[in-house]
Amino acid sequence: MTDVVIFKNKTPTLLDSVNALCGLSVDRLSGFCSRVLEVMTEGGREPPFTEQEEKSLAKKLKRDNVQGVVHAVEYIFEQFAYHSVTKESMEAALLDIGMTEEGVQGVGEAWGVSGKAYLNKVRNHTIGGPLVLTNISYDSQLHVSDVTGPKHEPNAILQLHLSELDGGSHVHDETVSIRFNHEQLYDFFKQIDHIQEQIDGIAS
Repeated sequence: MTDVVIFKNKTPTLLDSVNALCGLSVDRLSGFCSRVLEVMTEGGREPPFTEQEEKSLAKKLKRDNVQGVVHAVEYIFEQFAYHSVTKESMEAALLDIGMTEEGVQGVGEAWGVSGKAYLNKVRNHTIGGPLVLTNISYDSQLHVSDVTGPKHEPNAILQLHLSELDGGSHVHDETVSIRFNHEQLYDFFKQIDHIQEQIDGIAS
């Protein structure tokens, strides 16, 4: 048994989603979690289930809000990655939020198959160090080639000001600049909206 508390906020939404997942068979739960984890590994740009699949899942989960259950599973796997769970700590954490032994088996099977790929994705996309976002600034640009020539595509430059902290003191500061065209900026904020929905779903 591990002393590390992986799920510190046992919200009603999380616990209700766990209860819904426990109503699935081991194979069906493993398949559900595997699909969610595969999409997370691919970047999460597309939903893991089609509208028709969600309708079917709503009956099996006995929940109208299938997306809420998906967000809970995403949160579970994100915490696994953040804490670099062992098999023992994973099982203890799932039991701690009310998962049955069969449920633990189903989630464990999905993590065993796809967890390594997701961990590699997370590590490869980490900017480096425990960085904290301290400020955001932006600039918009529109270049014109000449008086009569066509306009270049407008761009926005988003600057993320990051700091590495140690005991409250700044150890390292850096700024990451990201250039977006209109379509890229739209896609970026769609992903931000998805993250906000997930946080709201877990926190409620």
